Amino acid sequence: MLKLIGFLLPALIDLINKHIYDTDLRFWVSVIVCALVGTLLDYVMGGFTGIEAWATDVLMIFGMAQLGYKAIYKNSDIRTKIVGDE
Repeated sequence: MLKLIGFLLPALIDLINKHIYDTDLRFWVSVIVCALVGTLLDYVMGGFTGIEAWATDVLMIFGMAQLGYKAIYKNSDIRTKIVGDE
């Protein structure tokens, strides 16, 4: 259930990436944010049990963030207010 938090990450990532114009750097910032959230979730949900569980959590968060961005957030009014006229 906590892994659904990835759907909320696109707004957070846009706030961080607001002033970054390099698309490659924007991608890596999103990967790092997802990795940090995935690491935090792995720790909260039972401690660090191994690299496989950690990688699963990070990839799950990244996938949920991508799904949330493409399906809901990309053309929303909230994104327009956060990012501005891009």
